[in-house]
Amino acid sequence: AGGMFFAVQEYNQSGAAIQCSLMAMSVFAIGLPTIYTNVLHQEAEWAHMVEVSRWASVFLLSIYAAYLVFQLKTHSDLFQDEGADDEEEQPDLSPFTAAVLLAAATVVTSFATDYLIEALETTVDTWKISKEFVGIIMLPIIGNAAEHYTAITVAMRNKMDLSLGVAAGSSCQMALLV
Repeated sequence: AGGMFFAVQEYNQSGAAIQCSLMAMSVFAIGLPTIYTNVLHQEAEWAHMVEVSRWASVFLLSIYAAYLVFQLKTHSDLFQDEGADDEEEQPDLSPFTAAVLLAAATVVTSFATDYLIEALETTVDTWKISKEFVGIIMLPIIGNAAEHYTAITVAMRNKMDLSLGVAAGSSCQMALLV
């Protein structure tokens, strides 16, 4: 979207490369137990598959913790916008106000999620669509709509590092942590 307003947009390639590497590791770590399950059809091997799956989860969690230290402490310069002004933007909210607003938004989101699930169950039955389609295609699109909007909006302001951080960073966070 930013290409409509800026002929050339630049971003930090190091930060993008790190996020791509993390996504590749996540795909392998998540795919390994799945492949293992499809190859082995013996009941005796299922316990071993569960162990591999748990170790893959521990691996992903530790990689996420290391990534946070890497991004926030040791190599934070890799994730800074190179073309940004030296001026710091003033926050719109105080820390207390932001915490209260976040808590309220969390409560409202939990109720909205319950309402969405009830509405989707009725829709699935009425429209005769599969629950797999709703769970794999529809819910991720609906759930990440705000992130997609944010990524597009900041790209239109020529803040490509932030745009990539929102778009790719959320995918990395989901793959590594969830």
